[in-house]
Amino acid sequence: MVTFGESHLAVHAWPQHAYAAADLFMSDPAFGMDEAVEALTTGLGAGTAMRSADLYRGVPWQDHASAAPSTNGAPLPQRFAWSWEEKYAEAQAWGLSASVDIYDCEPSAIRDAENIREFVRQLCDRLGMKRFGECQVVNFGAEERVAGFSMTQLIETSLVSGHFANASNSAYLDIFSCKFYEPRVMAEFATTYFRGSRYRMQVSLRR
Repeated sequence: MVTFGESHLAVHAWPQHAYAAADLFMSDPAFGMDEAVEALTTGLGAGTAMRSADLYRGVPWQDHASAAPSTNGAPLPQRFAWSWEEKYAEAQAWGLSASVDIYDCEPSAIRDAENIREFVRQLCDRLGMKRFGECQVVNFGAEERVAGFSMTQLIETSLVSGHFANASNSAYLDIFSCKFYEPRVMAEFATTYFRGSRYRMQVSLRR
């Protein structure tokens, strides 16, 4: 492990399998990840390298409904240390897909079909998404590990979907849209709504 500034690099190696995994955290938004991967590949003498995930860490979103008011009484604006919208524009992406896994949800919040429908209504309003048709919420699952409600909601720009696992009290949400939306708004609002303890998010820009 190497630490530098407010960042670090950790490499985990399994020589018997000719395999290594590297975790790189950087606080500089101008950092060149492609160059770093190339340097690691060369330095480790690897034949191939695969980037499994790019996770962008930022300032948590403030819910406008509960945010502390500013001096003039208005809610504070939402602010992020890193802009997904800029990245979306730079990539000339066709769409954006975000997957959010929320852990330790309030059991009653994910076992109530109408509560899930209300979540979808509020989420779409926050993200400026036009719902198309009714939100489908169905309770099923052949195995106890996966049993729970599943949800789908068509939107004008694609789809909102989710599964709520009773056994682990976890929520697994996905939004794909060909119109930009801020994924951290989705993640923070959903975690608050279902009263989860934490979340994990992965974002893909579709080209």
